[in-house]
Amino acid sequence: MFRILWVYFQAFFYILCHLPTIRKHSKYPERYSNRERFQHVKAVALRVVRWSGCPVEVIGKEHLLDEPVLFVANHASMIDPYFLSAAINYPTGAVIAGDEGYEKIPIISSWLQATGSIYVDRENPRRALEGIHQGIKNIQEGWSLILFPEGEITRYVDPTAKVAPFQTGGLKIAIKAKVPIVPIAISGTHRVYKRRSIIGPLRKNPVKITILPPYTKHLDAGVTAKDMAEELREIVMAHVDHEVHH
Repeated sequence: MFRILWVYFQAFFYILCHLPTIRKHSKYPERYSNRERFQHVKAVALRVVRWSGCPVEVIGKEHLLDEPVLFVANHASMIDPYFLSAAINYPTGAVIAGDEGYEKIPIISSWLQATGSIYVDRENPRRALEGIHQGIKNIQEGWSLILFPEGEITRYVDPTAKVAPFQTGGLKIAIKAKVPIVPIAISGTHRVYKRRSIIGPLRKNPVKITILPPYTKHLDAGVTAKDMAEELREIVMAHVDHEVHH
């Protein structure tokens, strides 16, 4: 329990020290480049990863494209976004779905929006559609997005599954924005942090991030979102290693 509190303290301390700049990024995003706005997200992610004490292996960086993409990853743990943001080197926001908590945090909420992230309300179809449209706009403005298409941490969807079925909603961002999808397999974080809540035991365990070749079938049409979801799940699942541990 102490470890997770220490990690949060490090992240909070960093944000506190850079609060004037973060506030400016939130209030006047048009004055700053995507890279300038993303640098503090990246720095917080690196701090969380470093202070977690977990050795991290990133495989397949040659598959990262120098253009906006939709990253699609399995969701093994609540801590996944930090490890992914630490592994990716250019401006990337997140598709935050079904979690209203982030929208209610002063400054942080608007900062996340200013750094390319979008909120998708799964309980409200109209607001969900607004979120999807904002995601398309963000990609057109040069942001990439991270999507966890399982919609929830794997074991809470299906405790027997390596990777739960992928939902189709968020994939429509890549279809409509006409950008490649880069699949990512996350291994080991299911042992690092098992709680669904923000406070819980944080364990040291090796983490492997496998960045896979870009998926582009949807750019030529002829493939449905359902087929994409099933195919992408199979691609990711083939590279998820549940045996990653000390």
